[in-house]
Amino acid sequence: MHANPALAPSTVSSDMIAQTISLGNVKAREASPTETFQPPELKQIIEAWPDLPEPIKKGIIAVLFSGLMSSAMSFGLQGGGQIEELAMSISPVTSVAWKGMPVLVVVLFGGFLVNFTWCVLLNLKNKTAGDYIKPEGPVLLANIVFAALAGAIWCSQFICYKTGEPQMGKTSYIGWAVLMASAIMFSQILALFLGEWKGTSKKTVRLLVTGLVLLVASAVVAGYSGHLGSQAV
Repeated sequence: MHANPALAPSTVSSDMIAQTISLGNVKAREASPTETFQPPELKQIIEAWPDLPEPIKKGIIAVLFSGLMSSAMSFGLQGGGQIEELAMSISPVTSVAWKGMPVLVVVLFGGFLVNFTWCVLLNLKNKTAGDYIKPEGPVLLANIVFAALAGAIWCSQFICYKTGEPQMGKTSYIGWAVLMASAIMFSQILALFLGEWKGTSKKTVRLLVTGLVLLVASAVVAGYSGHLGSQAV
């Protein structure tokens, strides 16, 4: 069965990325028991940019764009105040804890449309649309089950976020930052225990730990600044 672009990972392998970066005189070595991979410096990557293949350039741009635009979801959730008011005033009345669910429906539906359209376009381009109905047995079933499971787990974080938001009161503005920081922190801690960072240099691990500490510190600073602001009023 051909790999389904809607479910399968990127076809760009780590070897391709390593070979590409080496074009800019950045030495990328495959990790081994006696030799660790040294990450390239940002300056070296910038110098290598003109020689990078177009697929790699597009991938880097897409990653940066996606990271920046992920904050747009926070704006959408915070801008749904009128929807929440309607949910609590129109029969059947929604409780305060669940008032954010209609907002989630609107915001997530927009994301669904974008992802669904892109997946359909890739299916048509790669002629893999028929993979959804091929009777290949457990492989197709496993793809569907794990895709659905990942989607359910992903959506559950926002359900917990919106149901907990009313309990945060005046500090609810920090909820999104805490959610994103927690997602990054716990996923990377799990990755460390599963050995996904095995073979990397001590410098890389130190940078990872430093980044996680900064994430937690930024949430603490933001929350404390809000506390000082409320006392000053």
